[in-house]
Amino acid sequence: MKNSLLGPLVLLIFISIKASASRHYIVFNHGLTWNEAHDFCKSHYTNLATFLTQSEVESLDLKEYLVWIGLYKYHSYWWTWSSEHTYIYRYSNWRWKDLRMWGSCAAVNFRDKIFHIQNCQTRLMFVCQRDDAYTFVTEAKTWLEAREYCRLQHGDLARFQTSSMNDIFTELDFPRWTGLQRAELSSHAYYVNWTETGLSGEGDCVSIFSLTKLMETKLCDARLPFICFWDGNINLVLVKENKSWEEALEHCRSLNDIGLRFDLVSVESEDDYVNMMSKVMEANTDEVWTGLRFLGDEWLWVNGGNTSNIELPQCPTQEQRCGALSKNRSGSVEARDCSEQKNFLCYSFDA
Repeated sequence: MKNSLLGPLVLLIFISIKASASRHYIVFNHGLTWNEAHDFCKSHYTNLATFLTQSEVESLDLKEYLVWIGLYKYHSYWWTWSSEHTYIYRYSNWRWKDLRMWGSCAAVNFRDKIFHIQNCQTRLMFVCQRDDAYTFVTEAKTWLEAREYCRLQHGDLARFQTSSMNDIFTELDFPRWTGLQRAELSSHAYYVNWTETGLSGEGDCVSIFSLTKLMETKLCDARLPFICFWDGNINLVLVKENKSWEEALEHCRSLNDIGLRFDLVSVESEDDYVNMMSKVMEANTDEVWTGLRFLGDEWLWVNGGNTSNIELPQCPTQEQRCGALSKNRSGSVEARDCSEQKNFLCYSFDA
């Protein structure tokens, strides 16, 4: 399972991963309550993140954010600003692949300064605008909730010229949920580093700020971005979410960070099949997506690996051009419709 540069690196809500010994931290930009974040991390990884040492915390990059702006889809590919009826087709800094995705509201990513199309029901932080003043709101809301909040408090969701994005979307010190609660602090040897208010803050759930890395309690019902962690070997990861082949590829690649890369899994030897089948049998679907795709006139693994051992039609129909591993025929790769919704396998490798 080797690396290739086939396809673009895709950056969505699920944004980064950092390894520290056997603990691997995954940073999310969408907002959940503490209990929702805890349940999400327990379902997909090990748990909501706790930290053992200061060096672990200092190694984390928590700066990434994705925030709602006042741009939404009016019709087909036509978009307009919330505050006026000025219709636009597209900007040069749309993420081109996002234009084909299901979603009608736009968000801006801090790091790449690109518009990302999102499902309007996703809860993200957001930016309000009154005249030339911009206000960042760090509790996550849906796009409509954010617009309502801005109109009551700060004018409207933000509108701007793309040339001014670097001035508006700068580093922001905002809170993310950790796995700590007030009741656990005296009985566990977790690393903490409090703000001045620290434990005297509202609520019983502990957040960590993105820039200062200081911690503070907040109301557990607040919806904030959060951090999960994996504990142990993460070379092969079964994602129990139903996605199309392309969505699965994007999901795996969205975990990428310096020092650790992910992709849809490629199966190049009998040993690979044996190692993967135990994971496949844990899936919620009868088949799981792999990184096999028919492109041009041949089957290809996304990492450029050898496909000589794959027995699949050499002229598949247009609807049967993605490869899935089957529970029912152990070790076999089946040609399937790329739009089918399945669980999938990601794997990690050195950058």
